[in-house]
Amino acid sequence: MAAAPQYATLVISNGNSSINVDMYLSDVANAAVNFASGGAAGATSETFFKSPIGGRIVDFAIATGMTDTTAARITIDGSPTKSIVRYANHLNSLNNRPMLNIPIRAGENIGMVQLA
Repeated sequence: MAAAPQYATLVISNGNSSINVDMYLSDVANAAVNFASGGAAGATSETFFKSPIGGRIVDFAIATGMTDTTAARITIDGSPTKSIVRYANHLNSLNNRPMLNIPIRAGENIGMVQLA
């Protein structure tokens, strides 16, 4: 099948403030997600986001389902975590997306790897 790249947003919150991070997902299995690095996210953006605040990843919203991938594994400083985000549960059109509760520290590099 042909890949269907999409855009998504990740929300980090520490209770006092929140950060919305734009992402570009290429829809290629085992490929890194690209994060906005000062501008809009695109195919040439960074493959990680250095969080300026500690707190938690509380939301992920993707524009629509993908063709070749169905989920993404969150990585911290290049190491895979147990946290996997399923696209079907996190479409931006759903008003009842499950809230995430993934702890992060300020300065950590947050990444994602797309899964088939």
